[in-house]
Amino acid sequence: MNRNLAPPPFNLPYPGHPLGNLIRGWIHRHVLIRISRIYRLYFRPDLQYLVDDGVIPLPFNLVLKFSPHAREAEGIAMSLARSMGIPAPRFISYGEHFPNTSSRQGSILMTRIPGKTLQDVIESLSPEELHVIMQELAGLLDRMRSYSNP
Repeated sequence: MNRNLAPPPFNLPYPGHPLGNLIRGWIHRHVLIRISRIYRLYFRPDLQYLVDDGVIPLPFNLVLKFSPHAREAEGIAMSLARSMGIPAPRFISYGEHFPNTSSRQGSILMTRIPGKTLQDVIESLSPEELHVIMQELAGLLDRMRSYSNP
């Protein structure tokens, strides 16, 4: 064993065990989605629009992304981005749904970042505000590029 290897620079979560992913998937699908329905019905009816995008709002500033395109690697990538200082949701858990069928889906439980999406506000921004946003995005890309590949 080579003891000269440097430790990885980030403390990233390991991929979950397939059985654990199935159990978390069951909890996401049968418990958290029901909690979201009650939450939206009684406390936050204004959040109904998010469900159409596969983003299911939950209490305590959490969201559940439920999509055929959701993968565990996305959650691990969010953790990597956060550890680099990039504003990204905190990855909590990944759930697998129907893994051996054509209707395979995944779900990612994560924190919600407050604010509006750029897509929602881009039409109302002035050229100066767009320039500031472009500079911030360029800075974030430079920060990501400054790290070496593992």
